[in-house]
Amino acid sequence: MSAHQLKTSKFGEDDTPTTTIRLPLEALGDAELVKRLLNLPVDQQPFWLINWQALADNRANPQTFAQRENSFLSVNQG
Repeated sequence: MSAHQLKTSKFGEDDTPTTTIRLPLEALGDAELVKRLLNLPVDQQPFWLINWQALADNRANPQTFAQRENSFLSVNQG
């Protein structure tokens, strides 16, 4: 087995990481459409694009809350 065979994946592709552009499902893989729509003012952008951006932001920075003590499990169960 050669050194190159060790580096390739089972599909014969190189293992070097690639970057892909994340696109909303509604864009149907058309990156140019998304670029054109992002250049429009927000009030003229389609809802699915604005919603997709908000969901992506929420996934990247989820809102978390500290856990509080359960008042139903108090020590004084009388």
